Amino acid sequence: MRIAAFLLPAALFACGSNGSTRAPDAPKGPHDPRVRVIYRQYYGNSRPLVLENIAGRDLTELRSKPVPAGESPVGYCPDDVMRELLRNFRRFDFDEYARPIPPDPARFGVAELTLVDAAGRRTGMLRTRAPSTGPTEAYRRESQAYQKCVGTFLSVYNLHGPSLQVTTGKGEFGAHRVER
Repeated sequence: MRIAAFLLPAALFACGSNGSTRAPDAPKGPHDPRVRVIYRQYYGNSRPLVLENIAGRDLTELRSKPVPAGESPVGYCPDDVMRELLRNFRRFDFDEYARPIPPDPARFGVAELTLVDAAGRRTGMLRTRAPSTGPTEAYRRESQAYQKCVGTFLSVYNLHGPSLQVTTGKGEFGAHRVER
């Protein structure tokens, strides 16, 4: 009886609120625009790490779709977490050093952090090798900004990365653990 007395107000509160955790500066509308962040390193058989906000979609439906062959599973995070991630990117000067990604980024760099907005525009920071004459101050500042942005991305990805994703193989309930 005590448990029911506790759960009833919680259930009424949950039904009464719209469940929105939208920040006051968030765009108006039913949900945030879809944003995808991709971290890719260019060596061996490394796979890109992909993080996307839920943007009003059903998480169960998103995770029930099979991962196409050769593609990385997507980690889905709540919209408020993505907003905070993007705020940190701005704080660490992502906008200052972000540039359009070249068609063959592996030729120019060793890793990249790419941001794909709702319109499909791709901008990112390309981690390049240090100049042969020694790193300049500008290179050091850009490198520090890149490292801070990647560190922030990895901390969010470790919390909200894909843990279960349907694959084309058969397993218990059709779900297999993905390799990270």
